Amino acid sequence: SISSYPNTCTAGNANANKLCIVFNARSLRSKLYELHYLLYSVNAMFVAVTESWLDADITDSLLDPLKYHNIFRHDRGSIGGGVCVFCHMSIKCFRVEVADIFKDVEIVVIKILTSNYSFNFITVYRPPAPKDQAVVYMNCLISCIKSICDLPNRNSTIIVGDFNLPSINWQLQLAPNDNICIPFLSCLSQLS
Repeated sequence: SISSYPNTCTAGNANANKLCIVFNARSLRSKLYELHYLLYSVNAMFVAVTESWLDADITDSLLDPLKYHNIFRHDRGSIGGGVCVFCHMSIKCFRVEVADIFKDVEIVVIKILTSNYSFNFITVYRPPAPKDQAVVYMNCLISCIKSICDLPNRNSTIIVGDFNLPSINWQLQLAPNDNICIPFLSCLSQLS
C-alpha cells in the first residue's frame, strides 16, 4: 500500500500540517486512487515519491486532477525507477536543472522560496545494481549532489529518497568499509 509506512516530518506540534511525505511507490500507475487520497487528505506541503515507474503515458493531470500541486518528474523511460515530487501550489518553487552529464541519475532538484529564506529540496532514487555498476552510479550521484550544493549562493539543502543503502546506520553515521556506502556518507557529512 502506498500509504502504509511513509516517512513524514512535521513542523511545530503534532497537529500541524505535514511538511513532507517520502515513500517508495513501486509504481504510481496502479495506485492513483491512493495517491489522490494522500495528496488531497493529508495536506502535505511536499510529497516525494521514488520508484514512481512513470512514463509519458501517465500525464500530470492524471496524477493531480485537481491541480493543487506543481509536479516535478524524472521518468526513467523504462520499467521501474523514477522520481516524482509534488509541491503544493501555495509554495513558491521552481526546478533546478542538473547538468546533462547527470541525465541518468534519478534525481529531482527543486528550489523552494519563502519570504525569509530559500533551500534546495532534492529527491533521489538510487537503484540496486551489481557492485561495479553501483560504484559508477554512486560516484555519479555524489558528483551530481556536490555540483548542486556548490552552486553560487549555496542554499540549505534537504536530501530525501531511497538510496538502497540499508547497511548505513544513519543515526551513528557508520557504514561498512566499501566503495558505495563510505563515499556517500562522507559526501553528506562534508555538506552538512
